Amino acid sequence: DDDWSLEHGPSEEDGHAVQDMGLSKQQVSALVNGWKENMYLAQQMIVDKGGFTWQLLNCPFNHTKNQTCHEAAQTAPGRSQTDPKSGCTAWMRENCKKDSPLHKMPMMFGLSRNLHTKPMPLPSFIQDLATFLLVRGDYAWFGY
Repeated sequence: DDDWSLEHGPSEEDGHAVQDMGLSKQQVSALVNGWKENMYLAQQMIVDKGGFTWQLLNCPFNHTKNQTCHEAAQTAPGRSQTDPKSGCTAWMRENCKKDSPLHKMPMMFGLSRNLHTKPMPLPSFIQDLATFLLVRGDYAWFGY
């Protein structure tokens, strides 16, 4: 699974998975903690061997056993994909700096869209491309 949480159990399963399995809160907690530790160890091994995994995209922190990188955002952290004009000036001021976290992380910069369920026609392709070129670091991908 992509995620385990105390509130919802395993992702990509039906909403009653925890109840159907008859798991107690303590058992779910143990599964969540085990999942986080396994995710951390797998990611660390991949990085130690010079590799990469998609879960590390758009991860603005160093992953730990308590905080894993597992839900890659569809665009640069802190940027709205459906309303990139909102907060644009503040976002650009923060992320165009030389020491911006975006310059230090592998980034997937997703194209703006009208709605997540209706991406086409692309509303801001030229602005998205310009923004991507301004804020990207050494490892960055642009697209949909």
